[in-house]
Amino acid sequence: MADPIAMAYGKGHLPAFLNPETVIDIIPVDMVVNATISAVTKHGIARKPGLNVYHVLSSGVNPMTLADFFDFLYEHFNSSPLKDVKGKTVDIKRVKFFSSVEDVLPCISKAIMERYGVASGQDGLARKFCEKIIDQRTNMVKTYEPYYTSRWFDSTETYILWEAMSEDEKLNFGFDVKSLDWRNYFINIHVPGLRQYVIKNGR
Repeated sequence: MADPIAMAYGKGHLPAFLNPETVIDIIPVDMVVNATISAVTKHGIARKPGLNVYHVLSSGVNPMTLADFFDFLYEHFNSSPLKDVKGKTVDIKRVKFFSSVEDVLPCISKAIMERYGVASGQDGLARKFCEKIIDQRTNMVKTYEPYYTSRWFDSTETYILWEAMSEDEKLNFGFDVKSLDWRNYFINIHVPGLRQYVIKNGR
């Protein structure tokens, strides 16, 4: 869920966003898999019918704000920038934060037009290209807005499951979100992996 935002920012297409103090939930997928395996094992052994719900999330135990998230992205892309389709280095700036979508969208539109050298009133393929990007970023901001204004989940049951596990089980099937160093994770693990395996060649 964070990857489209990260890549849009790295490409210089997302100069603004919403509510910097919003606490967000981002979880490495291996922790979700490990928690699933642990829960299935526990309830498979118990063989008791019933609905058991486990949320693997970070907001309540290792909170990270949108401001933190974009700081990590800036640090990564500023030191190791992407290149555009022409091989030109993409220069990025720190994100500007606003409290409403209505304030964010004009900032995004202006930055994208300037990035591709499209003047106001200009027509043609370049403008259509920019308008397509602007539409994509507009939809992105509007789609993510509800997730940055509400909290729906709780990880209490997940940590009860965690504490019931042996040390060997914790070592082999770790999902303790408290242990994550977010700065190291994004700068040195997540974004480099995204660049290598998803967008290829760091572009």
